[in-house]
Amino acid sequence: MRSWKPILPFKQTTIVEQVVHTALLQCERVILVTGYRAPELEDIFRGHPSVSLIRNTDWQRGLFSSIQTGVAEVQRPRFFITLGDLPWIGEEIYRV
Repeated sequence: MRSWKPILPFKQTTIVEQVVHTALLQCERVILVTGYRAPELEDIFRGHPSVSLIRNTDWQRGLFSSIQTGVAEVQRPRFFITLGDLPWIGEEIYRV
């Protein structure tokens, strides 16, 4: 791709911003786990009231370590896990 997928342009925004926006249409909060290139994502979402930024300092261990990091922050009995680079997941998927 020659570029980092989450910040590639998508519609009028970036892939990761589209994913977060769509989730927030149905969810009151998004836990965004950062790790690799964390400062870039933190710059995009810092100050967003409905996005909790959680840094996975062990991101080199792989995706499951990021899932564990995010799940540790969950405060509700139900939650949804998705990757930040899947912008075609529709709002209806997040409906509970």
